[in-house]
Parts: sequence; C-alpha cells; structure tokens
Amino acid sequence: QVHDREGYSPLLENGQAREILRQGVRIELARLLAPQWEAVLSGEHFRQRANLGIFELDNHGLYFGVRHRY
Repeated sequence: QVHDREGYSPLLENGQAREILRQGVRIELARLLAPQWEAVLSGEHFRQRANLGIFELDNHGLYFGVRHRY
C-alpha cells in the first residue's frame, strides 16, 4: 500500500493525501515448439484502488505469442 506524505492537489478533496492499494496476478502457459522456440499464452489481471477515485484502475489482458529462448 502506498501513501503520499502531503496532499496531491488542493483541487482534489481539499488536498487529501492519496492512498493506493495495488494487486496483480499473471498466469502463463508455455509449450516448446523447437529447441529455442516456445508458444506462450498468458492472462493478466491488475487492480489499483485509491481513496481518490481518479487514481483507480482495472486492467485485464490476454496475450498469445511465440518466444525465442537463448
């Protein structure tokens, strides 16, 4: 959890200090295609909550690709 020492702006809730809580999770599956190549499928969820609504965020993603390994 993150806290500002001073208020962020006098325009936001009379200069109230910002408090943020961040949570995230990522799941990845990989399958070897060749000695140095793999197919990758991953899902991601990230959430940010704050006492000031302007700083709240929800992000979801699904990714697919091919990765080269050394």
